[in-house]
Amino acid sequence: MDTSEDHLLPRRDPFPQQLLEAAKALPHFSTAYAQFREGANSVDLHVEAPGIMKRFVGGVQFGEDPKGVLFYDSFSNINVTQFTIVYHQGVGSSKTVRVDFHVKHGPLHRKLVARFLARVDTKKYKLPPLRLGRGRGEWVSFRAATSAADVLRQEESERLYIQFPSIAKEVYFDTDKKSGIKGSGIFIFRNIMELKNTSPQDCQTTLDGNTIVAYYSPDKIVFFLKTIKEDEGSTPLEEVGLFLPDLPLKDIGQPNVAQLPETTWLEYEEPDDT
Repeated sequence: MDTSEDHLLPRRDPFPQQLLEAAKALPHFSTAYAQFREGANSVDLHVEAPGIMKRFVGGVQFGEDPKGVLFYDSFSNINVTQFTIVYHQGVGSSKTVRVDFHVKHGPLHRKLVARFLARVDTKKYKLPPLRLGRGRGEWVSFRAATSAADVLRQEESERLYIQFPSIAKEVYFDTDKKSGIKGSGIFIFRNIMELKNTSPQDCQTTLDGNTIVAYYSPDKIVFFLKTIKEDEGSTPLEEVGLFLPDLPLKDIGQPNVAQLPETTWLEYEEPDDT
């Protein structure tokens, strides 16, 4: 008869041990954000590591991004990699998610080149089933600049403003919620020339006929250039900016992905305190 009382002990948080093991296996690390989504026969994965200007492109753009740590060896010779996902049950609804990235190392072996770790609240983020816990994608470099940013939405107003004083820009768009929001964060953008002013007629369409739309969630706001291609009859989306708040923007709402809100860009002017 088993008289142990292990079932009475509190469950341990596996995240610290996983961090320790990753630090021993891989010498470098950076803050990163990952998106997980169930695909047809695998997991769609996207990872952003703005501190080292790297991203892993694996077939998903929309969704909330659990924040974690990316450990890595060297990206000098890394492009297409395979990944596997493992979940470790933590306290309550939390799970430690581990994503291992491998490249072929000889005919029969694989080499670990990077590992992403995050403590995820499964009540907030939906994780794909483990039976699909593998896939492939490509690590790519992306040049980006950054700017401190402030975000604001007044009570009883659907309009959300983000101001970037250091680059003299601000943007607003309508959301599907009306509660007050005030916060700060960092804005990552590729080319300031893509953030064209659209204020003269208070419209959202740039002079070349294209539109910048916004996808928003509590932990990020992504700006996409919606390009009109009349010959092809399609409007592809290209990411031009990413706002990451210091703290989650609670109750910001969730947009209809099929109809993302159009944005209006203006010159930012410092308030006159006199």
